[in-house]
Amino acid sequence: MGNPDKLIGVIAAAGDMPVILINQLRSEGYAPYVVAIEAMADAVLPMADVTIRLGAAKQIISAFKDAGCKQIIMTGKFIRPSLRQIKPDLTGAKLAFKALASSDNDALQLIAEFLAGYDIHMADLHIILPDIFAKAGVMTGKAPNKKQQSSINKALAVLDALGDYDVGQAIIVQQQRVLAVEAAEGTNAMITRAGEYKLPDLLPPIMVKMLKRGQNKRLDPPVIGAETITLAARQGVTMIAIETGGVILADRDDCLATAKRLGVSLIGVKG
Repeated sequence: MGNPDKLIGVIAAAGDMPVILINQLRSEGYAPYVVAIEAMADAVLPMADVTIRLGAAKQIISAFKDAGCKQIIMTGKFIRPSLRQIKPDLTGAKLAFKALASSDNDALQLIAEFLAGYDIHMADLHIILPDIFAKAGVMTGKAPNKKQQSSINKALAVLDALGDYDVGQAIIVQQQRVLAVEAAEGTNAMITRAGEYKLPDLLPPIMVKMLKRGQNKRLDPPVIGAETITLAARQGVTMIAIETGGVILADRDDCLATAKRLGVSLIGVKG
């Protein structure tokens, strides 16, 4: 049996992020045990040790227990299903009712506390994979000028004000004009919506992404990837500011190369 301190459970949902994270864990010497969520996980399926439906809480817990996992990570795009779709077992029924009726932060906290009751705890990515988070300052492109910095400051202030209401990890502003704030639709849909409202006579829009105020940093930290950078560039965004140590760069090299190719400055800022 391998080093138990290097064994990390992974609950994997949709998209490429689970694959990227699993590869990064392996490159750092960790041994990920992957539980793919049925009818949600896609790209990660060839890497999964087991596929289990979301509502089968007892089966998910047993899988991690049998593998010897005491630390886990949740990654990928989790789509909120209905109770009928979840089909919760007796172990997960009470949790499912509470989580579906809660805000994103509260739902994640409920899940973390539920799993902790079975001695399964959320791993801290800041400790095990610190290099996946945004670095301070200019990561690629140009530093913000005075007007751009003013726009970033406005965006940070708006997100900070909304944080207590568990709304928005991302925002797009054009000078001092707020074009869109991320809600339940997600970052990419927010970017598309913002593109409808940009004005040709103002400076290009700027996107800012950060942790919500009071968000548990271990639970579902915000992520930005090359797809989001590409979509933002198509909508005229020329600068993206993300929280230093708070936002994950999904495949850093790909993100930086994509931003450079598209002329998008990528900046790490303090939240």
